[in-house]
Amino acid sequence: MEKSLTSKVALVTGASKGITINAIAPGPVNKELFKVGKTEEQITAISNANSFGRLGEPEDISQVVLFLASRESQWVTGQTMRVEWRLHLKG
Repeated sequence: MEKSLTSKVALVTGASKGITINAIAPGPVNKELFKVGKTEEQITAISNANSFGRLGEPEDISQVVLFLASRESQWVTGQTMRVEWRLHLKG
């Protein structure tokens, strides 16, 4: 099984020092960086293509960051947390 860069770094760097190493991979977020180069119609289509009917908000991502920075995540390391909706979830 091929390991991700995050899991390799966690194994080599963090494991022996008790440091957790994780990454966050956000989906489309309602910020200017995402909107640049897209028409309003494209943004609306992307927003409507998921079960939540909206783009992610920075607060959606920050909640995962807070979890990873908390003691509750002390057993989570080497993970890439996908913080996004999936098109295939829409019924």
